[in-house]
Amino acid sequence: MILIFAAALATGACHSGTSSASGGGATATGTSKAAPARAGGASKADPCSLITIAQIKAVTGQDLVQRQKVKAGNANECSYGDSDQNFSLTVGVFTDPTSADDFATEETNPIVTKVGGWSSPGYIETNNGLLHALSGNTEIMVGISDDRDNPMSSAQQTKEEEQLATDAFAHL
Repeated sequence: MILIFAAALATGACHSGTSSASGGGATATGTSKAAPARAGGASKADPCSLITIAQIKAVTGQDLVQRQKVKAGNANECSYGDSDQNFSLTVGVFTDPTSADDFATEETNPIVTKVGGWSSPGYIETNNGLLHALSGNTEIMVGISDDRDNPMSSAQQTKEEEQLATDAFAHL
């Protein structure tokens, strides 16, 4: 999931191609082709400071620790994981003056599902479960990978990703 997430962040856009979800979590198992990279610069926001460990536990119920902080292309990302490496979370942030236009284009991509009834524009990549949310010219991506024996449903995953993205926007 982290490699797929890094590729999405590096391009600042959705993937095209086919993937399938495993279990209730949305972990990509197929091949994806990255879209061309967007112009713009990396966000100055530290993705590891956007969501606290306490917020992660309150939303997911999981005891996670910070694993790594990475600059992925034009974005910054922070990943967290559990001790068994069965549950992980990645948060990325990308700032670009053209984000709103690019975001509107991606929302029409057939591999995305718009997220409705939420305070920020958002969509889920159906091939890998990544939530993309936009506020102004800042895009936040949140991805949960759940490889436990009884993974959460994709609806629960979306709900948790939405809450974590909302928490992250509050710290920008």
